Amino acid sequence: MLLDVAAVAVVLAVGNVAFRHFEPRMPFWRRLLKVLVLLAITALISRYFGRLGVVVAFGVAMLPVIYIHGIWLPRHGVNGLLARMASSSGSLIGPQSRGSRNSSDIIYQRSNVRQPSWGQPKVQVARH
Repeated sequence: MLLDVAAVAVVLAVGNVAFRHFEPRMPFWRRLLKVLVLLAITALISRYFGRLGVVVAFGVAMLPVIYIHGIWLPRHGVNGLLARMASSSGSLIGPQSRGSRNSSDIIYQRSNVRQPSWGQPKVQVARH
């Protein structure tokens, strides 16, 4: 059981370090709570179903990730490994009118500026 929990802890630690930049504003306590809950679930699965149960649960948890990155994203013009659009049309974002300059043309983009003290992310306005 300890080996199973340790293996999942290593995967979670590497994942938190590697993918932290996708959610930089997530509070530390939520990251820690997520890790503790997943390790507790792993310990319970290992206790009642053994190592094979942990491997099967991990495989089942990976199926949506494999489907999204291996099938769905490439079908929609996004490289599933690099997360880059195949074309610059922005097909996942939706259609945008090119000619008019009204409020519907404003695209809000999150800036790399730190979050304000009251908890609202700063927004940068870009016009096309």
